[in-house]
Amino acid sequence: MTKHVWKSIKFDHFEEERLPSGTTLIHCFFKDNFGNTYRWTPRWKEIEEILFKSSAVEGKNEPEGIWDEELKRLADRILYKQHDIEVFEKSDSIMSEKELRALLYRLDAGGRYHDSESLKLAEFLHFFNYESNQYISSKLRDLADKMCNALGELGKFMWASDAFFDIGKGGMNKLYPAFEIIERRGLSEEKYRKQFKEYQDELQKLVETASQAYRDYRVHVRETLFR
Repeated sequence: MTKHVWKSIKFDHFEEERLPSGTTLIHCFFKDNFGNTYRWTPRWKEIEEILFKSSAVEGKNEPEGIWDEELKRLADRILYKQHDIEVFEKSDSIMSEKELRALLYRLDAGGRYHDSESLKLAEFLHFFNYESNQYISSKLRDLADKMCNALGELGKFMWASDAFFDIGKGGMNKLYPAFEIIERRGLSEEKYRKQFKEYQDELQKLVETASQAYRDYRVHVRETLFR
């Protein structure tokens, strides 16, 4: 059997493979001194070790340093992307697109929401308060911030204004209900209609802004994390 003597490994190219489970693999292709081609698929622990070791040759022009740096850049990108995918999946498990869009539709079309939806929205926003749950991608981070700001303003209107009332139907809240305002509080119908219209207009603007911010966020997630 021929003994292979290694001088240095130079990677010819790299390929990415995304498994159905969501795991991303990095395949590194290289040749030995006899021209035989090999494929090496490092584990994440090995990639982290490469990142640590390659920092010592950063900026050098030696062949080893050049190849180390190329692998370092690729590993950085994959690890950062993996982090952002995990952030997205955790946040989506708290409140999915279907659940959030259902809430926005219910607010816009009927001026109502359920306590359970309110709790999910609050938990979803709270999730992004932690630095560890921030995206590494600057563009995605900016879009997530805009989305959270828009949803936060909507939440303030839902929770901290005098616009919504618990109507006593299993946790359902309704925008300025006539029964509560006119019959129980004695407000005239004219004043009620005027105030209701102001609240309704404000709610629709907040919902529209939140819907657009969430749409922009989801589009960028789809185009950058799952392609």
